[in-house]
Amino acid sequence: CILSNVSDATLLHTLRVRYSRDEIYTYISCILVAVNPFKRINMYSSEFIELYRTAEDTQALEPHIFGVSAYAFQNLIQKQKPQAILISGESGAGKTENTKFVLLYVASVLKSDHGLEEKLLQINPILESFGNAKTVRNDNSSRFGKWIQMSVNPATMRLAGASVTDYLLEVTRVCSQGPDERNYHIFYQLTTEEALSEYPMLKLDRPKKYNYLKRTTPHVVGLDDRKEFHHLMDALSAMKFSAEEEENILRIAAGVLHLGNLEFDAGPSDGSTIKDEDVLATAAEVFKCDREKLSKCVRFKRRVTGREVIETPLDPQKAHLARDSMAKYIYGRLFQWLVHRSNETLSAALGGHHDKALLFIGVLDIAGFEFFKTNLLEQLFINLSNEKLQQFFNTA
Repeated sequence: CILSNVSDATLLHTLRVRYSRDEIYTYISCILVAVNPFKRINMYSSEFIELYRTAEDTQALEPHIFGVSAYAFQNLIQKQKPQAILISGESGAGKTENTKFVLLYVASVLKSDHGLEEKLLQINPILESFGNAKTVRNDNSSRFGKWIQMSVNPATMRLAGASVTDYLLEVTRVCSQGPDERNYHIFYQLTTEEALSEYPMLKLDRPKKYNYLKRTTPHVVGLDDRKEFHHLMDALSAMKFSAEEEENILRIAAGVLHLGNLEFDAGPSDGSTIKDEDVLATAAEVFKCDREKLSKCVRFKRRVTGREVIETPLDPQKAHLARDSMAKYIYGRLFQWLVHRSNETLSAALGGHHDKALLFIGVLDIAGFEFFKTNLLEQLFINLSNEKLQQFFNTA
């Protein structure tokens, strides 16, 4: 269905009628509106990919995310210009899933000489484990934005490389979550029975044992953390992460949970002491860092003035804030490193860098709109980014 006469009434009526028939896509001019069906629909098989790949006019076919992908690919070939697909909307609208389908189409149509198309699909389990979480509206909400750029060799029209740029990871979620929400998936994956037995060096226990997890429900209906953890480890292997890198990734994530269990008592000189030294020892062991240096990081504020270093003790309240700040910083750096390390594998065919002469298809999957009772600064940034992107799209 292609709407030529657009009004609120005709748009909503058309979407409602099509949705009742499991027709979740609707064109409004060149814009594809997708309505989340919240169930599996058989419309993303290789037969559908081939149908839209070979179509002379994708607009003549049923509206589909593959149609948008095919149109971008056709323009890439015919106009020899880079193409961009913008995916935006409210949280839970289906942006992450549709981004996956764009990648699936590109990986199926654009072959490479190095098996790059398979690696392109393997980055999703990594990003979802460390960057997605359950929110009120969505059980698998991306809490960050990403730009995925797939480079194409214009001479051979084959996939030559890819890269991911991440934006605005919601690091505040590491330390606190809203009602009926969860922390990032990776923490629950690491506390499944299989992960606990397979990785004893992480010193983990069930979710209720950790300050950063125990305030919300650990389980989500329809989401198998054990299965997703296996997908994550398979993806890390496919993306050429070494065994040492894999262990260090899990150690850092587990160390964040142990760090969050540090509690403080009042100490001398308006300072603080750690209540349970065993918790500190466990965190230091998992992080593979010096115990005393870790203690100092959360109990003292360090300032450098010229050549002089001043260390000021923190009271228990400020020590808690320092602990949470450190946990958010560590997790944020881990996520950025995962993206950077994945890019090394995705760009290997280009010798580690992208040739400016190459064409590309880019997909921008921006974090979704959310309107909470209290919007944190990160969410306000996300909402503003969505508004600005939509304005840019409307005037382009």
